[in-house]
This record gives sequence, C-alpha cells and structure tokens, in this order.
Amino acid sequence: MDDIANILRRSNIKQPDEIERVKNYIYEKYTKSVNVTVKQEALVVSANSASLVNDLRLNANNIIEACGLEDKKIIFKIS
Repeated sequence: MDDIANILRRSNIKQPDEIERVKNYIYEKYTKSVNVTVKQEALVVSANSASLVNDLRLNANNIIEACGLEDKKIIFKIS
C-alpha cells in the first residue's frame, strides 16, 4: 500500500494559473522570486525582503490588473 507522499509525487497536480501569472509578473518587473499561496478568497504573496513587499503593496492594483485577478484580493507577507 502506498503512502500519501508517494501518491502525491506521482500525481499530475499542477499549480493554478494565477500563481504562475503573479510569480512571472513580479519576476519580470522586480527580478525577484516570491512564494504565492492560494487561499479561498485571496492570494498570499510572501517575500523575504521588506522593501520588496512594501513596493508590491503600493503596486497591488497594477498586479491585480496585469494578472487578471479582479475576483481575488492579494495579501502581502514578509517571510
């Protein structure tokens, strides 16, 4: 009998498209990598740089518009 780790490793679960759009947008504009997590009503964007997170907060509307996220809000977090 397989354990859950082996089953998940073999499965073809892919990330939602909105995660890739946000990561790509931020990497293109800031050349920084971030972590993005999907919650029910929001996307959580985590970065280890406080200055990057603050800049992203100021440009949240641009990110939402460019990535087509009008139905979700974005939460920014310093990790």
